[in-house]
Amino acid sequence: MDWSDIIENANDWDQRYLDGVVHSLELYENPEDLRRVIQEYLSFKNRGAFKATNPYSKRLWLAEILQSFLAIKRGEAGDSWSEALEKGTVACALVTFTHEDWACADTNIQFDLSKAKTMVRNALVGTDFLARFEAAVYKNEEWETGGVTGKLVCFHCHGIVWASSRSVLDRLRTRINPRFAPILSSKAGIRFDSLNTEKDLVAALAYIGKMTTLGKRTVKKANGKTIQKPAKISFKSQHHLFNALKKHDLFKFWLSGGEGVRAIREARTKLKGYKPRRVPNIRRKYLY
Repeated sequence: MDWSDIIENANDWDQRYLDGVVHSLELYENPEDLRRVIQEYLSFKNRGAFKATNPYSKRLWLAEILQSFLAIKRGEAGDSWSEALEKGTVACALVTFTHEDWACADTNIQFDLSKAKTMVRNALVGTDFLARFEAAVYKNEEWETGGVTGKLVCFHCHGIVWASSRSVLDRLRTRINPRFAPILSSKAGIRFDSLNTEKDLVAALAYIGKMTTLGKRTVKKANGKTIQKPAKISFKSQHHLFNALKKHDLFKFWLSGGEGVRAIREARTKLKGYKPRRVPNIRRKYLY
């Protein structure tokens, strides 16, 4: 099937991310280092290094992980994800994990990724899943980390989890919900959203792999309930986040279990030793 609309939308958001990060560097990076930093961590030319901050690297990865993920159901009695979902032989959910220990101030970003990944893996042991950690910046919420106050950065994990039935996923949610302490006004640290079609799965995987383009803000309604809405990240916070993430490769933030392990392994194998061979038809504003 043709998922070009989903990929095109993801590419548009990549460009917004790139424009925002580059502008944050222009504002706050040492001018003498600007060109080198953009070339090393953001440029199209260096996409083969697979830095966590590089949207061109993410595009390469998304193409491969999407193909590997969709291939999981091929070969199983000829079923595709669409056929398996229609027959009811598989149930899928987009699961979001938050935990109070994963929160920090943007001025002192401290996050134990290895420990957080272990926590999610332990929660999902025995299941099939693909997941990735990312960060959300709250523009109107303060947080203190190590005596330093700044804007709240909430690391969290999105994952596609699949099982033989919705009841299996419901029991999983009930069992693991107490392990994750919610932050702010959230009632729970876990959210499950059903994925009912193959297009839902493709959109969810593109969403999981997105770059940090928007942040969040909290809004208190007249009834006293607090909700969260998308918000623009300040260039200062974007710069803090960039500096925290640039030391990692993008693969480090992904994790998997069960059938998802194969998808990750096959996608990484295809990209192993990747060397740019041609220039695809994309907007290449930051070549360097």
